[in-house]
Amino acid sequence: MKQVNALEYQILQKFLYEALFQPNPKNLFPFSIVETAELNKYIDKFGQLIGDYAIASYDGENPIGLVWVRLVEGYGHVDSKTPELNISILSPYRGKGIGRTLLQSMFQLLKDKDYKQVSLSVQKANRALTLYLALGFEIYTEDEETFTMIYSLINND
Repeated sequence: MKQVNALEYQILQKFLYEALFQPNPKNLFPFSIVETAELNKYIDKFGQLIGDYAIASYDGENPIGLVWVRLVEGYGHVDSKTPELNISILSPYRGKGIGRTLLQSMFQLLKDKDYKQVSLSVQKANRALTLYLALGFEIYTEDEETFTMIYSLINND
């Protein structure tokens, strides 16, 4: 596990695509979806803005999981001081604790940077919801299909 440096930011596009909840495995979104304005804002010029942080997990030299945050008005936006979190684990590595470890590492990094909380958006049908609740994320808002959740970096250790 290590913080991602500027030379590695090109992996963000792949992991953004992998982070998308795809309810129908027989009808996947085209990869080009990550180039839409709604999604590209999570990775465009990553590392050039205050609040851009990414941590990756590797199997040898190959990245297998990635968590990143950005101060962005995205699907999980709460306010201008709360970074929005995205996480993606490649399919063969899911369910092995990598996501939990990546999230805990990001929580510590954000605490060290004096952030008070972090947010995310998750589809209600996404299996990752169980992990988020177990770690202490709380539901901030919801609509028919998604939750916006907040993790307090002050009250959780």
